[in-house]
Amino acid sequence: MLELSSPLFLINVDRHRQRLEQSEAEFAAHGIAFTRVRAVDHLDLTGAEMDRVASKANPPEIKYPINSGEIACYLSHIKVWRQIAKGDSAMAFVFEDDVQFAPGIGDILKSIESGPLDWDLLRLYSNKPKPIMHPRPLGTEHAIGSVEKIPMSTIAYAVTRSAARHLADKSIPFFLPVDADLKRWWANRLCTKIIDPPVAWPRNADPASSTLHQGRNAQRGNDLMTRMINNLRYHRNIARKIQENRSNFPTTRQFFD
Repeated sequence: MLELSSPLFLINVDRHRQRLEQSEAEFAAHGIAFTRVRAVDHLDLTGAEMDRVASKANPPEIKYPINSGEIACYLSHIKVWRQIAKGDSAMAFVFEDDVQFAPGIGDILKSIESGPLDWDLLRLYSNKPKPIMHPRPLGTEHAIGSVEKIPMSTIAYAVTRSAARHLADKSIPFFLPVDADLKRWWANRLCTKIIDPPVAWPRNADPASSTLHQGRNAQRGNDLMTRMINNLRYHRNIARKIQENRSNFPTTRQFFD
């Protein structure tokens, strides 16, 4: 088995037994041990619980109101962050249960934990990745760097203990899905970097099948014009936020123990 000094957590809902079995096979194929974290199931959430943690705010950076599946997913990541914040390790790896890895992932994980912690959160997977700024090598085939427009997805990332503590303390109440909220570096103040090319990705090419995306397609509806308007408004406002805050863009780690 791969020996890592940093803990590695896998988020999995109890009723998704097949996902856990697929993840066990994927991790075993690469000789990686993990600690399973019992995810919050949206079927168990009451209306009162959702009202307590999910804000009714409707800022321009959102496309659709947050749904119960997205609330449960955010709470699951907060649960992991709290566990990391209480631990002894300077950083940890976090994965959702539909992840699969690039060849040589073991060596990549070891290189990450032995390298400089010049980030608060490091994404191992990036959908639609942008060209990175200030790259530094990670092994011979990958690089770590910054991007102003951070990609979506929380399927695979590393986070420092101090950043996990910050996120756990500040996240509730939230009004966005966790993958969308973590894009907002101007709000969370995290230095988020990505690995290029990615070293992990979803097993299923359709992200709508994941726990995180439960209910998103239903919210979007069938009105193509409405979907286009929502999408254009969202991207316009994200671009505006980046432009307004560019002078404060974090290029190195911001949170320390």
